[in-house]
Amino acid sequence: MAAAVAFASLGGAVQAQQSINITLLSGFPPPVTVVGAAINTYVPAVDATLAKTGNYKIKWNLAISGQIVKPRGELEGVEIGIGDIAIVVTAFHADNTNGGNY
Repeated sequence: MAAAVAFASLGGAVQAQQSINITLLSGFPPPVTVVGAAINTYVPAVDATLAKTGNYKIKWNLAISGQIVKPRGELEGVEIGIGDIAIVVTAFHADNTNGGNY
């Protein structure tokens, strides 16, 4: 009976929230500006945007400070599939970034 009351109080159908696992790679630690910005600004902004609908939630694996890849190994980490997003310090990858024209 309590379950029926709880369900009825939700005001309709219950939608299941889909969880998405994302591994964010960086060989550099958070004091590097771009890494700190990703952790302190990008990740919370994505979470806040997804929270507006409640359909999706990201389970972040913040593999930073060389936990999975060493500095300058971020692109290769994504290429071989051990990460989903790479924080790339473009000064070290000028040959791979097409001069900033993605």
